[in-house]
Amino acid sequence: MSYHLTRTAIVVAALVMAGCSSDSAPTTQSPDQAAAALAVVCHVDTEEAVGAALRDLAVAARVEVVAFASGDDVSACDLVMVDRATLGAVPSTRAATTPAPDPAAERVAPTVVRLGGPAADGEVGITVQLEEALVAAGYAAAGATRTGTVGAWSTAAVPSELVAAYVAGVTAYNDDNGADVEVLVADPIDADDADAAVDPDARRRARVVVDDLLLDGADAIASLAGATSDVAAEAIHDAGGGRLVWLGLGPDGVVRPAPDDALTLVAIERDLVGLVDSIITRFLAGSLGDVVDVRAGEGLAVTFSVGVPADVRTAATALGMDLEVTRD
Repeated sequence: MSYHLTRTAIVVAALVMAGCSSDSAPTTQSPDQAAAALAVVCHVDTEEAVGAALRDLAVAARVEVVAFASGDDVSACDLVMVDRATLGAVPSTRAATTPAPDPAAERVAPTVVRLGGPAADGEVGITVQLEEALVAAGYAAAGATRTGTVGAWSTAAVPSELVAAYVAGVTAYNDDNGADVEVLVADPIDADDADAAVDPDARRRARVVVDDLLLDGADAIASLAGATSDVAAEAIHDAGGGRLVWLGLGPDGVVRPAPDDALTLVAIERDLVGLVDSIITRFLAGSLGDVVDVRAGEGLAVTFSVGVPADVRTAATALGMDLEVTRD
């Protein structure tokens, strides 16, 4: 798949998601600034942090930030970034009212990047390399446990490499600190991730698994169970003890907000600001492929909450950023 950087003006558009609108006024550029620009980039998002990042990027990359309403024609864009909201059909060619820089040049469809969730046909997808983040999470959980026991559970739909990476983090903490933290790994429950959130039987079996981990002394439990992960938060809340290691997104970029901060010891979540910056940088460099591979530090955040000692946070972060995990 090839991408064309043919426009003579950049517009980074912060399109609002369905049913929302933006109150921010568009910024403007001088004719000289517009002539120096590289592409038209449209971004669909509502988070203020991302808007602020785009405004900073506008200075560094000579772009103009403009807000559109959902449903506006985006056919003049070279790059369109959408989140979980449905953007609707992206025109296959530029609108007839939008002149191509070269009348003889072929008009091309915008490149669409799906930031959250599986990409549709013709869109650029996101894959998230979670192993290094889970090693850091396991290391931090081992450094914060008060019982000397941590746990992990998953559904059968979750790759076993993710659980293994968490266990590797606990092992690394033990090796570094002469500790003997035990990690309990429950057998994965047989539940399809797509149906688990609404399947009463799957939720009942998940609750039994988490309750057993708590009864066996685990006070930091990694919930690597996709749509069923919230069961762990409910069990920990009801037990009145323990903390949650939350995997807030899947390898395909599906985002699940973390539960109550008071329950969460470590959260592995999407850094949308870093992800947006990485995508735009790659696009302008002509190096955006069919899939954007996200690693820690470029769109993936590991957040340690109260209860993880400062020195353990530092060591876990360094370990998570530097470790290379090889798949079999």
